[in-house]
Amino acid sequence: MSSWVIFDADASPLSLFADRGMRRFWLRALLAPRVAWSWREHALSLYRRHGAAIPNARVLSKPLHGYLRRGLNPATRASALVEHYRLFGSLLSSDCLRAFCAGEPLELARLAGRKGAFFRLYFINSTMVQTQREGECTLCLAREGWPTILSRVTVNLCAVDGRLSLAIGGLQGPRAGHNREVIAATRDLFGLRPKDATLLAARAIAEGLGASVHAVGDALHVHRTLPDDPKVASYDAYWRERGANAGGPFGFVFPPLAAPARPSSARDAAKLAIIEGAGGFLAANRRISS
Repeated sequence: MSSWVIFDADASPLSLFADRGMRRFWLRALLAPRVAWSWREHALSLYRRHGAAIPNARVLSKPLHGYLRRGLNPATRASALVEHYRLFGSLLSSDCLRAFCAGEPLELARLAGRKGAFFRLYFINSTMVQTQREGECTLCLAREGWPTILSRVTVNLCAVDGRLSLAIGGLQGPRAGHNREVIAATRDLFGLRPKDATLLAARAIAEGLGASVHAVGDALHVHRTLPDDPKVASYDAYWRERGANAGGPFGFVFPPLAAPARPSSARDAAKLAIIEGAGGFLAANRRISS
């Protein structure tokens, strides 16, 4: 069997070109063959070791185009991917990593809203929710029983200045046409906006891991935006609104998350449920040192 078989040792070489994603991977791999092969080997080993299906073109193509933040070359992107999974495996259990590689949603919290509404906050592989260029792990908020994801925050684990860090590579709302659902969700969550809920969850996980929190600014985001387009929200403005300061390799750095106070409102109670849910997730999934 040809050594050029990228996906599976038992795959037919002709099958490599049957899928558009595979063809795209091949074309990109020609530009950085060593990086493509090295990441392919690492990804296959990781997924097989944890009993997950063979990674698809979305996973294998990550170092070959814009990933996490602008300005990284293919080798640096591959290093960021390897470092993320090294840290993930050192901090969280094998069962957690196995479920993550398999694309299973890992629940962080179930939030009770107004008039019987419930929302799920969960953690999932970014390839499952179309945010694979912004990082590996996506925290999502969705109303129970509805298909629309109301907010997605995508993060990577990394080291910044020798310290464990969580880097936010992107914050996405639902696709166009779902603004009313976001407004309704905010109302049902007592004024807590979906994007604030997912950002809070990311910061709570970082706090539980003892990690600093960095966030990509407008200038470094992998998806180029049109600054004059009123439909495109500014990352810089949102991060500042939420207390981040300019600086660091991604553009912004958040201060440590303040300890939750006793809730004085239903909105505060929802925020506390998110923080406690993140803490419970880490407690259940932390790797036990041997």
